[in-house]
Amino acid sequence: MTHTSRSALWLGLFATLMTSPYALGNDEHSAKDVSVVTEAAETPLNDDAQPESKVNTADIIRPFTARYKTRYHLGWFEFDIDAERKLYALPDANWRLSFNADASIASLRESSEFRLQDAQIEPLEYRYRSTGMIDESDKTLLFAHSLQQIHDAEKNRVITDQWQSGIQDNLTYMLQASVDLAHGKTDLLYPVFQRNRIKPTHFKVMGEETLNTALGAIRTIRVEQSRDNGKRKIVAWFSPEHHYQLVKLTDREKGKLRYRIDIVSLQF
Repeated sequence: MTHTSRSALWLGLFATLMTSPYALGNDEHSAKDVSVVTEAAETPLNDDAQPESKVNTADIIRPFTARYKTRYHLGWFEFDIDAERKLYALPDANWRLSFNADASIASLRESSEFRLQDAQIEPLEYRYRSTGMIDESDKTLLFAHSLQQIHDAEKNRVITDQWQSGIQDNLTYMLQASVDLAHGKTDLLYPVFQRNRIKPTHFKVMGEETLNTALGAIRTIRVEQSRDNGKRKIVAWFSPEHHYQLVKLTDREKGKLRYRIDIVSLQF
């Protein structure tokens, strides 16, 4: 596989924002090359920890625009990736979450339309489009909750054997994590429909950390997902002071950094 095709696959990974790791390669230098974040001591949370106050879901599901950046190194080849994650309300009271990523070799566009039922996100339509060096088919998925079916519009087929309660798509589950963290949950399990099947995605709250970011010093909640019998670890940091926005994410395999993503701006 060439350096360029590896990089294209990594951009595809980045677009899942933020925990569907299909990236290739290890880069131990990434931490110092993109270090807009400095970690402070971790403060564990008790298992019976309660939310600081009663949270209104409307305080979390609100319009925002967040921008992220990283420089990725793969041997002699390196490039910048700029990404934007945006949430806005639709006229029919539904919501649309979009994710756009751009690099010199490719670009990617994802969007998810969903409705909010109390504190539960219900995806309705998910779209994926890419250009450039990303070799990934377009996707359009329609979620029929009353029928418990998923319609793959690109392949014109109905999927009936993968539905689970609380189903999420490739974008909405991280937003659902923000909602659940705001409500004080410490064990997060989501049935995420990716490609052709449900992929259970499990996070646990590990404690609090103060990070020095491009937005300033931020108190965050640290959550971790372990994969492949503990050899792979994904860590994400959410900011309660910024409506539980995702501000940083790292992916390590056997202790080595695979990639790292940092927030650079946030608007509500």
